Amino acid sequence: MADIHERIYDELTSQITTLEGGTPLRHPNGSAWSTAEVEEALESLCADRELLKTHWRITPGVAGLATDNPPQTASCGNLQPCPHVLGLADKYGVPVAD
Repeated sequence: MADIHERIYDELTSQITTLEGGTPLRHPNGSAWSTAEVEEALESLCADRELLKTHWRITPGVAGLATDNPPQTASCGNLQPCPHVLGLADKYGVPVAD
Protein backbone atom coordinates (compact mmCIF):
# COMPACT_ATOMS: atom_id res chain seq x y z
CA MET A 1 0.00 0.00 0.00
CA ALA A 2 1.20 3.52 -0.77
CA ASP A 3 2.44 5.68 2.08
CA ILE A 4 0.21 8.29 3.69
CA HIS A 5 1.61 11.12 1.56
CA GLU A 6 0.81 9.26 -1.67
CA ARG A 7 -2.68 8.33 -0.48
CA ILE A 8 -3.50 11.93 0.45
CA TYR A 9 -2.04 13.20 -2.83
CA ASP A 10 -4.13 10.70 -4.79
CA GLU A 11 -7.30 11.69 -2.89
CA LEU A 12 -6.71 15.41 -3.48
CA THR A 13 -5.91 14.86 -7.15
CA SER A 14 -9.03 12.72 -7.58
CA GLN A 15 -11.23 15.40 -6.04
CA ILE A 16 -9.60 18.14 -8.14
CA THR A 17 -10.07 16.10 -11.33
CA THR A 18 -13.71 15.45 -10.45
CA LEU A 19 -14.44 19.15 -9.89
CA GLU A 20 -12.52 20.25 -12.98
CA GLY A 21 -14.49 17.71 -15.01
CA GLY A 22 -17.76 19.30 -14.00
CA THR A 23 -18.86 16.67 -11.52
CA PRO A 24 -20.27 16.20 -9.00
CA LEU A 25 -23.25 18.26 -10.00
CA ARG A 26 -24.68 18.03 -6.50
CA HIS A 27 -23.38 18.47 -2.98
CA PRO A 28 -23.57 15.49 -0.68
CA ASN A 29 -26.62 17.26 0.82
CA GLY A 30 -28.36 17.17 -2.60
CA SER A 31 -28.15 20.84 -3.58
CA ALA A 32 -26.47 21.99 -6.79
CA TRP A 33 -22.93 23.41 -6.78
CA SER A 34 -22.59 27.06 -7.79
CA THR A 35 -19.64 28.18 -9.92
CA ALA A 36 -18.28 30.09 -6.93
CA GLU A 37 -18.48 26.98 -4.73
CA VAL A 38 -16.63 24.89 -7.31
CA GLU A 39 -13.92 27.55 -7.63
CA GLU A 40 -13.63 27.83 -3.84
CA ALA A 41 -13.40 24.05 -3.44
CA LEU A 42 -10.75 23.82 -6.19
CA GLU A 43 -8.74 26.60 -4.58
CA SER A 44 -8.87 24.86 -1.21
CA LEU A 45 -7.93 21.46 -2.67
CA CYS A 46 -5.02 22.92 -4.64
CA ALA A 47 -3.78 24.79 -1.55
CA ASP A 48 -3.96 21.60 0.50
CA ARG A 49 -2.09 19.70 -2.21
CA GLU A 50 0.68 22.34 -2.14
CA LEU A 51 0.79 22.13 1.67
CA LEU A 52 1.14 18.36 1.39
CA LYS A 53 3.97 18.66 -1.13
CA THR A 54 5.77 21.14 1.13
CA HIS A 55 5.57 18.79 4.12
CA TRP A 56 6.37 15.70 2.03
CA ARG A 57 9.97 16.79 1.62
CA ILE A 58 12.42 15.43 4.14
CA THR A 59 15.69 16.62 5.56
CA PRO A 60 18.42 15.58 3.09
CA GLY A 61 20.61 12.65 4.04
CA VAL A 62 18.24 11.27 6.66
CA ALA A 63 15.70 9.29 4.65
CA GLY A 64 15.98 5.54 4.74
CA LEU A 65 18.60 5.40 7.46
CA ALA A 66 18.00 3.00 10.33
CA THR A 67 19.44 5.34 12.94
CA ASP A 68 18.29 7.41 15.87
CA ASN A 69 17.56 10.20 13.37
CA PRO A 70 14.28 9.29 11.64
CA PRO A 71 13.19 11.25 8.57
CA GLN A 72 12.00 14.75 9.36
CA THR A 73 9.92 17.12 7.30
CA ALA A 74 12.30 19.75 5.90
CA SER A 75 9.75 22.58 6.08
CA CYS A 76 8.68 22.18 9.73
CA GLY A 77 11.29 19.87 11.25
CA ASN A 78 8.71 17.45 12.64
CA LEU A 79 9.01 13.70 12.29
CA GLN A 80 7.13 12.20 9.37
CA PRO A 81 4.28 12.07 8.97
CA CYS A 82 4.16 15.54 10.48
CA PRO A 83 1.08 17.09 12.12
CA HIS A 84 0.31 19.00 8.92
CA VAL A 85 0.08 15.76 6.93
CA LEU A 86 -1.90 14.03 9.67
CA GLY A 87 -4.34 16.95 9.65
CA LEU A 88 -4.84 16.57 5.90
CA ALA A 89 -5.40 12.82 6.33
CA ASP A 90 -8.11 13.55 8.90
CA LYS A 91 -9.68 16.31 6.78
CA TYR A 92 -9.98 14.06 3.72
CA GLY A 93 -10.71 10.78 5.49
CA VAL A 94 -7.48 9.09 4.43
CA PRO A 95 -6.46 6.27 6.80
CA VAL A 96 -3.15 6.89 8.54
CA ALA A 97 -2.17 3.23 8.95
CA ASP A 98 -1.81 0.72 6.13
